[in-house]
Amino acid sequence: MTLATIISILFLAAGLFLLVFMLRTDVLKIQELNYDNGQFYDWITTTDEYLTVRRILALVIFIASVTTMAIDSHFVVAALAIGVVALGVSVVKSGTCNPFLSSKRAWRLFAVMLAFMLAVIVGVALTTGLYYAGVTAVFFSTFSYAFTLAFNWLMIPVENRMGGN
Repeated sequence: MTLATIISILFLAAGLFLLVFMLRTDVLKIQELNYDNGQFYDWITTTDEYLTVRRILALVIFIASVTTMAIDSHFVVAALAIGVVALGVSVVKSGTCNPFLSSKRAWRLFAVMLAFMLAVIVGVALTTGLYYAGVTAVFFSTFSYAFTLAFNWLMIPVENRMGGN
């Protein structure tokens, strides 16, 4: 195993770590708002959730990860991985993802989003490599609130059919 492969695996693992906790934070918030996309969108825009320091740093890391400097240098990728881990740790320490998902609906939403994103990440890993799978994980983390809105909307018929517990 080469150094590039090891660093790409670390970058991917860091991206997945951040992704899980960002998704969990978003699902907890939408659960708190009774799965109402309108209220969730209002919360995102009125609290500037899409412009938090964490999301801006995740966007900077995402943009930096697609530059030629990152693609050509293992040290830059390692630094980006450290940055992603630091973001994940800050999400965990903020306490916004600490409560458990208390409803079956929240678990379904979280599981469906995570399964979709993992399928895409695996597809990217198989076609373009581990590094770009990590970039994809950071992309999903950066815009997790948008995916939460979309998947919550897409799951409305399923939840109506199931009774929406």
